[in-house]
Amino acid sequence: CDTMDNLLQDQSASDEPKGMLLLGKGPYRALFAEFLGTLFFSLFGSEEVEAALGNGFCLAVIIFMTADASGGHVNPAVTLATIINGAMTPVLGIAYMAAQLLGGLFGTLISAGLTPHAKIGWMKDNMGP
Repeated sequence: CDTMDNLLQDQSASDEPKGMLLLGKGPYRALFAEFLGTLFFSLFGSEEVEAALGNGFCLAVIIFMTADASGGHVNPAVTLATIINGAMTPVLGIAYMAAQLLGGLFGTLISAGLTPHAKIGWMKDNMGP
């Protein structure tokens, strides 16, 4: 029982939420947030249910979800504008863009894997049903 009290005191003394203990507040957390944000947007933002409205709501939720960790860019064009503006270093911006592109790629692959009879590729034989 004494050990449990010590554990509870140690957790309550920390100012960081429990989720921040995994990745901290540094660039790894931001890159992971950008990766997950674009993955989720690729996976859920492309649904055909009221496409424009659903896409907009999905993007708004994902930006809100990632805003604290990374600024909620979720788009390489936004990251490029941030670099040009001088609000982000080019090295960090390129890392953001890499995380975003990988997240989009993995989200698309997951979506294709969940879609029956999906064909992946860019050759003419792979297009359409």
